[in-house]
Amino acid sequence: MPSRDPHQFGVFRVLFDQATRGLSYLIAEPGKQQAVIIDPATGDIPLILALLNELDLQLSNVVQTHVHDPEFPAGRALTELTSATLVSPLTNDVQRNPTLPLGDTQVQLLDTPGHLDRGLSLLWRDRLFCGDLLTPFDCHLGPGVELPSAHWESLHRILQLPAETLVFPAHAHRDRRLWMLAELQDQHPAACLSRDEFLQSISRARQTSATAQR
Repeated sequence: MPSRDPHQFGVFRVLFDQATRGLSYLIAEPGKQQAVIIDPATGDIPLILALLNELDLQLSNVVQTHVHDPEFPAGRALTELTSATLVSPLTNDVQRNPTLPLGDTQVQLLDTPGHLDRGLSLLWRDRLFCGDLLTPFDCHLGPGVELPSAHWESLHRILQLPAETLVFPAHAHRDRRLWMLAELQDQHPAACLSRDEFLQSISRARQTSATAQR
């Protein structure tokens, strides 16, 4: 039997970091050696390098959808160990560079601030990698939203994508790691709220949180 090309059907690997419940994604187009890693965790670096070697992939970009630590420990380590370029909301201007090349195709970069003052989401084929924008549901109606108005705008921009879009967040929610956008369009607490209602809900949640911490 002829040997099977490991890239024949493309590459899509989901990595789960138990310590942070963080999700990372390794993607590559069918038949191509160029790969992108999204939101890598420091603890997963040996596994990422092993996958790149096993699948004969060259890492082109390391993408951070949102930045809690400006030192980018995982991203910087991977760029030092490979020839990849680091892409983050702090380093990339979506207006000037709205896409990343991946094989013969492009990964679309979307400007989605709100959870933090800067944020990126990525659209690849029928898959959206949204960082902390859309999950875990009502968590982001509370103190975790840094810029409520921008967050509402980002949410509603994303919720206009096709209903069949597959949504991959940066963290698992109650052990669930995948949604269809149709579910979020129907169920996300912000989907049916006006901007004013959303801002009011954020304000109430913050007041409740502040009272509970006293």
